[in-house]
Amino acid sequence: MNGMNPGMDRGMGSSPNMVPNLKEYGSYESTEPNGLPVVKKTELITLTEDSTYTITAEKVQKKIAGRTVAMYGYNRMIPGPLFIAKKGMKSTVVFENKLDKPSVVHWHGLRGNYLFDGVPGLGQNVVMPSESFTYKLEFPDDGVYWYHSHVRGDAQQDLGLSGNIFVSGLDEKIGAADASDYLLLDDILLDQTGIVPYGETVTTFAIMGRYGNILLVNGDTEYARSARTGEVLRLYFTNAASVRPFNIQIPGARMKLVAGDNGAYLRQEFITNFTISPGERYVIDVVFDKPGKYELRADNPLAEHLLGTFSVTSGEPTSAAQAFNDLKVNAELAAEISRLQSTINGPVDRDLLLDINIRGMDMMGMEMEESHEGIEWEDTMAGMAVFTNEKVEWIIRDNATGLQNKDVTIKATIGDSEKWRITNIANNAHPMQHPIHLHGQRFLVTAIDGEPVTNPVWKDVVLVPIGHTVDIVVDYTNAGEWMLHCHIAEHMESGMFTYVSVAEKDGMIYPKIGEEMH
Repeated sequence: MNGMNPGMDRGMGSSPNMVPNLKEYGSYESTEPNGLPVVKKTELITLTEDSTYTITAEKVQKKIAGRTVAMYGYNRMIPGPLFIAKKGMKSTVVFENKLDKPSVVHWHGLRGNYLFDGVPGLGQNVVMPSESFTYKLEFPDDGVYWYHSHVRGDAQQDLGLSGNIFVSGLDEKIGAADASDYLLLDDILLDQTGIVPYGETVTTFAIMGRYGNILLVNGDTEYARSARTGEVLRLYFTNAASVRPFNIQIPGARMKLVAGDNGAYLRQEFITNFTISPGERYVIDVVFDKPGKYELRADNPLAEHLLGTFSVTSGEPTSAAQAFNDLKVNAELAAEISRLQSTINGPVDRDLLLDINIRGMDMMGMEMEESHEGIEWEDTMAGMAVFTNEKVEWIIRDNATGLQNKDVTIKATIGDSEKWRITNIANNAHPMQHPIHLHGQRFLVTAIDGEPVTNPVWKDVVLVPIGHTVDIVVDYTNAGEWMLHCHIAEHMESGMFTYVSVAEKDGMIYPKIGEEMH
């Protein structure tokens, strides 16, 4: 499929008519919205050291594109509460599960205690219906983070269980802004009756992932924001979609890239667009030079998507706007890069390959999806929804040992650093891009296809396009048992994950002082 598809404008993706009948796989959740509480507007919650906040997962009803559907919400909100925390603080959040399914909460990007990372089988068991779990959270890094379910992510996260976290301290490195907003990007797949069902006991869409045909910003189909000329608007982007990458543009506006997953970039830079894959975060400063209407767009080589609009009125230049052309350097990150320079310049410690195994299926003769720069922007092969995680195995393979997924052994000690080379194999049954997420640690992307990255940022997710190779340097700072996986929900549910064990300097892995032994 080539060229733009105007029928996909205003957030419309691939047609639901392309999706085959999935009734044989059952339904993970009832689609009946009647009688459910109505979704509420997202609230801002400031966390403190001495308070305990409770979030409750429960079913809600929400109207999307004119259809009322049954979804999941935290405290009846989609997205869930926006948490504000101070860098260096600790806080307590109690999770109550009022769903009829087990669940947990993963605190994506936070370098805290692994017992509260929210991964079943590592730090905790699943939280069963009507039960609760107390998370003791730590916020060592400034920036924007998020939280989401880590049980049946193809369904629970997609149905609404996600929310943002902002940790203060960024302004000291990137400068002040006059106003800010948090944009959690997502999509959802609807047909004439509502949400296309999720498999009851299996994950469908296991090859391509579930691309939605309705695009969402903060849970709604039409984002709207007012702004003024002469001011700097800071936008915090998070991609909570199952698989969809967003190519973000604001035509006519000036945009500056200032921060990413785990803090400020080495150097600020002016941009015209950026690609954000599932799990990633980007912080962008925007200046509008003239009054009028501006569009927030996610156009890509296959489709046009209007996400929302900015209504801009006249204003007087502020000190932040006057400093907009200054491209600040992050001295703290420069020092960290200097500390890791020997690892950056050294040999590869771990050579990982991303691959696929389709069990008992002959893919020969099947027309493959056309990628652009190694990225599948849309699902034009939605008929492949019938491929489940029983038929598809997505693979992380250790090239040195041949071991793959849970059999891969990655062990390190606090204070270590390693260079990983991650290669996304193109000549397999069905190549796809993979956003690879490492829990509990942070890393620098140091090279792409052998070319050095000159403007790095601390990250916990890296997008590895089809046929490309990415080098990262992992800085081991946090003891515990951590997950490494593809953040395309259907790929993780299809086996694409393993574990990273980081020991204390005395060689032991144990909870931090004052916590129960694991």
